[in-house]
Amino acid sequence: MLRNGVAERPGITQMNPNIAVVVAVNNDKQFSEYVLASPGLKEIKAQIIPVRGSKSGAEAFYQGVQQTTCPWILYCHQDVFFPEGSGQAIEKILPSLSKDTILGFAGMVGKLNSDDVKGAGIVQSGRSGLIDFPSRRTDAISLDEFAIVLNRECKYKIDPKLGWHLWGTDLCLQSAIDGCSARVERVLLTHYSSHDYIGDGGLPAEFFDSQNILIAKYHQLHTIHSLCVMWHREAPAPKRSLRRPPRLGR
Repeated sequence: MLRNGVAERPGITQMNPNIAVVVAVNNDKQFSEYVLASPGLKEIKAQIIPVRGSKSGAEAFYQGVQQTTCPWILYCHQDVFFPEGSGQAIEKILPSLSKDTILGFAGMVGKLNSDDVKGAGIVQSGRSGLIDFPSRRTDAISLDEFAIVLNRECKYKIDPKLGWHLWGTDLCLQSAIDGCSARVERVLLTHYSSHDYIGDGGLPAEFFDSQNILIAKYHQLHTIHSLCVMWHREAPAPKRSLRRPPRLGR
């Protein structure tokens, strides 16, 4: 049942005052089968806020934030399933976060602006099965957007110019350039995307539009990584000298 645009579930009379779930929805069947049916969200009595008709990830997120007073927002895709124990695991992490920490569950960790990076986190992919990245580092320079936790007062903002893609990477870059660090933690969720881009190609044209905007935004970086792609800025060609060669004496 929906009341004022918020999903209510039978048997839950009091919602969690600490964390709410915001979901951009354009497929109610997926939303009902995965998010609303998730035992991991039921176990923490999470308020679930569907947002429809948004034109970007930023618009959906901030519309959802306006519908709750919870300090923490779990922003996820409509095709993500939270298994038993996952909600409690996420909730246990929250006290260790500052209000400006961005938390995700799969991404890239390592050194900013370099190729010294590795995948980190864990996710059950609807197409590829279990993806268990080897790194146990938590300092993320990119996060996959299938599920990200933000504090409503976080100073790092989702950029509407990026549309639906790479805003998780952008948040990490905002944080890293500011001298802070986003985090990736190993909480197993299932992502039933029909467009499973992790190591599988098939990226839409809109993704590359977002990539170009991200590249222009971070002109000081020569390398940007995400789980989907890595990008290197070509070094400028050396300038040719216009000076005349010295005349040789006779």
